[in-house]
Amino acid sequence: MASVLARTRPAACRRGLLGSQAGPVRTFFNSKWVRRIERLTAPSRRPPPPVIPEKEVPPPVDPSVTPVNPVLGSKRPGICAFKIGCMGLWDEWGQKHAVTVCKVHNSHVMRQKTIARNGYEALQVGTGWRTLGLHERRRIGCCIRAGVEPKHHIEEFRVSSDCMLPVGHEFSVRHFVPGQRVFVSGWSRGKGWQGVVTRWRFSGQQVHKATGGMRMPGSISRGMSSSKVDKYKKQPGHMGPDPRVTNCTVFRIESTRNLIFLKGAVPGSAGHPIKIFDGRGITWYRNTYIKAPTPTFIPKPGLEYPVTVQMPATSEDPFLYPERPRYDPRNVSVTQQLSVRVEYDRVLRPFFESSKGSDCVTAAVQDFVNANPVSCSSEKAHELLSQEGVNLGTIGNAVLQPGITADEANAVVRCLEILFRHEDLA
Repeated sequence: MASVLARTRPAACRRGLLGSQAGPVRTFFNSKWVRRIERLTAPSRRPPPPVIPEKEVPPPVDPSVTPVNPVLGSKRPGICAFKIGCMGLWDEWGQKHAVTVCKVHNSHVMRQKTIARNGYEALQVGTGWRTLGLHERRRIGCCIRAGVEPKHHIEEFRVSSDCMLPVGHEFSVRHFVPGQRVFVSGWSRGKGWQGVVTRWRFSGQQVHKATGGMRMPGSISRGMSSSKVDKYKKQPGHMGPDPRVTNCTVFRIESTRNLIFLKGAVPGSAGHPIKIFDGRGITWYRNTYIKAPTPTFIPKPGLEYPVTVQMPATSEDPFLYPERPRYDPRNVSVTQQLSVRVEYDRVLRPFFESSKGSDCVTAAVQDFVNANPVSCSSEKAHELLSQEGVNLGTIGNAVLQPGITADEANAVVRCLEILFRHEDLA
């Protein structure tokens, strides 16, 4: 009976039944709240965040690697990185940018492929670390020949002869420049044939008072005027895989932890390896104003470089919306100026050169054109035409004569109206 009471009753009761054999008495100070406070005030198990300096001196590279001047056919190698996750960063204007954080960890050149031996030029780049027991023998031999530790992932990049790097060269995030557009390839899962709700995130149709139309796309045409479906219309189809993202901008680099921040989302899950390489095609021409280090970043000895480098912000405030009047004759858009100039060169100039119009119209318009419309006002133009005794009605009646089509007459009148209304036509 005493053993049963000792197991069921509190320690205060057990002390009276069993004497000195009972455990310590539970008091208020040994409650769960004290233990919770101790856990909250105790030092965290996670390591403290690293101290990131403003500048650093990068380690030297192989002396055989020298900078070269890129030509039209130069092709730099890419790097392998690990996707960490997504977050938000702000620029100097306070605008938030969604970025993907990637880490370049132990990225080395594993092997060179040349035209004489392999028929093409490429570099095998490995990243990460993996235990020796999980590697194949040929992979272990490749790591031993390169003089590096076993890699978690190895990728191959096509390069040109002037951008060939020696075996064992370690890449840094300074290989890319903030603001540069790159291509990113990663692991993406194929999901087969999917509807518009799963593939394009459509909301579907109403649920109540409907039968079988909850996940339907709805109307997909433009009506009876065209009676056809436009190209690239979002419809059901094969979803994934999408292993490559083009025109991905490098937002920021941090050399202390070898982090590279890419704008937008990239394929792959957190922890998966990805490939980052220079853009091709039209993207290559968009990066011509950015001087990327060729063949890779080569630091100058003893020179300090900033650790965190971010792409420059826009020159204009993105949150500044200038107040413009709804209509101002002096604010003519570029499209209107181009349309007026094209119509003037196509209709008015041949009309005046052929002397189809009356003498008064020709003289008045020539005087108007010679008066430099950029510096004169609309009132001065009307005054100039009134001296010749000509107005818009007279011009319209003068052009309606044998040999002048109705389209030419309407174009003449419309162009003159625009010229009288806007004086900043160059």
